[in-house]
Amino acid sequence: MLISKENAEKIAQKSYRLFELGKTKEYMTFKKAMELDEQTGEKILHKIQNDLEVALMYEEAKSLGAKLHTGDDKIIVVDNFQYVESVSYDTLETAAIEGMDITGLEVKMVGRETIDIPNLCKFYAPHIYGHGLTSKHNNPGYPEIKDPSMRAVYLKLLISEDRKVNPYLIRKKGYNGLSNKLEYEYTFCFPMEETMGDIAGLDEEIDLLNDMFDITHGRFFSEGKKGGYADISIKATILYLEGINEIGLANRFRAYERNEYQYLNHVLECANNGYNGITFNGSRIQVELL
Repeated sequence: MLISKENAEKIAQKSYRLFELGKTKEYMTFKKAMELDEQTGEKILHKIQNDLEVALMYEEAKSLGAKLHTGDDKIIVVDNFQYVESVSYDTLETAAIEGMDITGLEVKMVGRETIDIPNLCKFYAPHIYGHGLTSKHNNPGYPEIKDPSMRAVYLKLLISEDRKVNPYLIRKKGYNGLSNKLEYEYTFCFPMEETMGDIAGLDEEIDLLNDMFDITHGRFFSEGKKGGYADISIKATILYLEGINEIGLANRFRAYERNEYQYLNHVLECANNGYNGITFNGSRIQVELL
């Protein structure tokens, strides 16, 4: 079955609007759209509508003196606390680490399958054991532990102290700057139970931001003045939501009495860092519980 005349008109109108905004080099005419079958036409119309909404958001941000940041589909809290049961690994004779090098690190969680952590994968962990886990990562609270032997030491300390962890894997999608190819970066995360205190009592903020992301395709308005990743502009957000007739959500932002820089931005920063038991989940960043 061919596409309906109504949907063909929408495709032609919206694709031409994208062309006018400089977001595409060509547009689809009504005649060309009428040649589509119904299923293909619906997919194309859905994509064009989403692209146009995002393009208009950028235009709106300019008119409001704001910037537009991309978060992702939603913010999730990773709270599947588990215990480390055992750690196993192989060793190779080498001069690198006092004659012994650790390979094939495996971590077994209580009641779950064994997690295999390849040597080249990143491994983030709370810096709770002082200089025993020295790292050059720019976040001193959650250092990147590159040395496989130190990973084994860290996990064994978890077992000896019977601490809870909530392990998860973050997969980030992006383009390699050199090859310009789409690649994935994998990060194994083992945040401690104590780190969840960073977002304790912020359920309302997480829900508010997620309701906004559902409408704005994972984007948010920023004042662009304070620097850093999260610099949300409440005024621009309210004006935009009112402009698209999302009055209820706009009023929720208007009624928000807590300090947005202290709370909303804190949630956004935690989700962007992804190592505090809270992270983005969607098309750019995907989370898998271990």
